[in-house]
Amino acid sequence: MIVEPDEISDASFAYFKTLSYDEMYILIKKTAKKSCPSDPMPTPLILQLLDVLLPVITAMINLSLKNWSLC
Repeated sequence: MIVEPDEISDASFAYFKTLSYDEMYILIKKTAKKSCPSDPMPTPLILQLLDVLLPVITAMINLSLKNWSLC
């Protein structure tokens, strides 16, 4: 299926459902456990500290979805 530029400009996302801690936890646990030496915070460390980081990660994503804008 080819999407024409005019169809894209008509797209609208008026509402994003915020994620709960439980939903975010499940998403993080399901993702690939890959890391790279240049990562500022390697995946194993994030997983080790997930109980502390989960509220911060969840808030950042929810705020991003709530306050998004297209430039």
